[in-house]
Amino acid sequence: MKYRQQRYSIVNTFIIALLMLCYGQVHAQNTELIKGNRFYKDSSYGKAEEQYRKSISKKPTIAAQYNLGNTFYQQQKTEEAIMQYDAAATAAEDATLKAKALYNKGVVYHRNNKLEEAITAYKEALRLTPNDAEIRKNLQLALQNK
Repeated sequence: MKYRQQRYSIVNTFIIALLMLCYGQVHAQNTELIKGNRFYKDSSYGKAEEQYRKSISKKPTIAAQYNLGNTFYQQQKTEEAIMQYDAAATAAEDATLKAKALYNKGVVYHRNNKLEEAITAYKEALRLTPNDAEIRKNLQLALQNK
């Protein structure tokens, strides 16, 4: 139980940080993304999903893909979350953003006891951000549970 609480708080910290980053960078570009972020913050995940989908249909961005993945994660839509994290990781040129998407992908797999897939995702994220203690910690937990 303790592990899940830590994992959720880590994911939520990443989510909030990215949402704040996205809000500042795309304010003038994409009102659907901004609306989605507001709905997400209010835990209205269905409405957030709708806005992120609209945003992606107009202009696919890493932020919208990543945030849609987080929305799917909150709704326990495992496969959809993984697909969005993959899309964000593939599109991201920035190693930190790519690592966050891969890390969250690992969390989804770990949560669903797909330990081999979780370990692979954590290792990919750790290669991009080798000093990230949280990724390292979750990788170790996944390896211990294997």
